[in-house]
Amino acid sequence: MEEMKGLSIVSYVELLDLLNSFENELKQLMTTANNAPEGLELLGAKLDSLCEFIVCEENEQLWKQWGEREDVKQSAERLRETSSVALCMVEKMRALYVYTEELDMDLYLSFYLHLLTKKGVMLKLTEHLKFGL
Repeated sequence: MEEMKGLSIVSYVELLDLLNSFENELKQLMTTANNAPEGLELLGAKLDSLCEFIVCEENEQLWKQWGEREDVKQSAERLRETSSVALCMVEKMRALYVYTEELDMDLYLSFYLHLLTKKGVMLKLTEHLKFGL
């Protein structure tokens, strides 16, 4: 997620725009993933980018400053719901690919290990950023 590292958000409007952008991109990638297998990898990469954004220590200040605004809360809630659906979709599609032998089982198992690691990241996120994925 190289593009996020140098990101400087100076207003809550920019934060809202970024949250909405993540949500819209996830929705588009879910549609793509339904129609093309390569879309699944793009969707997974976007979820990774979202996780990196969420756990970025510099972003903790954003949540402290603007996280209680109603519009930020609503955008975060929509993004949380969309990302949850996207993650379930990735999991189900990978399971289907393993079942139909289109994906190596080792890759699928490594995906689950990756998911378990992300779960720890999500707990940190809940504690520190109040984003609650």
